Amino acid sequence: MNRCFLKRLLETASPSGYERNAALLWKEEAKGFADLVYGDIHGNSIARKSAKCYFSTRIMLAGHIDEIGFIVSAIDENGFVYFEPIGGFDPQIFPGQRVRVYSRVFPSNFIKGCIGRPPVHLLSNEEKKQVVKIENLWIDVGEKENAKKISLGDYGVIDYSPESWGDILVARGLDDRIGAFTVLESLKAIKKEKLENAVAIYAVATVQEEIGLRGAITSAYNINPKIGIAVDVTFASDYPGAKKHGAGIKMGGGPVIVIGPNITPAIHDALVETAKENNIPYQIEAISRGTGTDANVIQLSRAGAATGLISIPNRYMHSPCEMVDMRDVQHTIALLAHFCGKNIGEILKSY
Repeated sequence: MNRCFLKRLLETASPSGYERNAALLWKEEAKGFADLVYGDIHGNSIARKSAKCYFSTRIMLAGHIDEIGFIVSAIDENGFVYFEPIGGFDPQIFPGQRVRVYSRVFPSNFIKGCIGRPPVHLLSNEEKKQVVKIENLWIDVGEKENAKKISLGDYGVIDYSPESWGDILVARGLDDRIGAFTVLESLKAIKKEKLENAVAIYAVATVQEEIGLRGAITSAYNINPKIGIAVDVTFASDYPGAKKHGAGIKMGGGPVIVIGPNITPAIHDALVETAKENNIPYQIEAISRGTGTDANVIQLSRAGAATGLISIPNRYMHSPCEMVDMRDVQHTIALLAHFCGKNIGEILKSY
């Protein structure tokens, strides 16, 4: 695994609609081993392992490269900046956070600020009981001159850099830059381990998943895969007070192979079989509906695709300190690589 690349990817801000810099980084990394690297007009990034025959079966491995963030919606005469969230934030997280605002006027750098609200000493007893509302928060960039560098429509993220604590990775936006990283590393592993089959494999860093699975819709339509596997994060339930059934989902327990209506049974079974054959630890998650992941729309693209979903356990999702175990990431890479080396015709023979 190229952890230096992963760190650079996680440092790069990429809220939905503003993924360009992260996409450029992802494509540059892919050029080292992919047969073809390109982007589409929507902003999706694609790295392909080519097959010898144009009409070969196509497998799409998708991980979304966007993260949650915010967009500048107003600036008052005193230089205080107001914002709207991009994606699903818990407003309780915002007060007191340092942020980075990326300016279109000064694209080479970002402006630092902090999210302000009245101090607790000045809140009434009733106000202390109320849920924080985003409209009552603002970004303070210090000197008023700094606000002049900011325009409506500029974007930002919470100022939180990745850290490694042994096998544990803590960062903002692991949902789902870790998935975009994993599908690319899987493509590299397929080439390195010579697991290539007579199929064309497309690793895709999709965009705008956090606001409606949008990039997967356009990229899956363009690629038209026979098989599509999304890689995302899922809720770990191994922390105090977590609701869980049975053993729950554990960090370090291996990739989570999803089963349910959004998943083609033959793909689920083949992923489980692959894990067993290669001594890869895995967990099962049953989801009774369309998932909130790229797998949802890949399954419905064009005439449909045989669909799978592999999830990486994640604590504290949509917070600045999301947490994953890199051993789960490594096992997910191995699972995808070995799956793509299987006899795909045999997997789909009943369809």
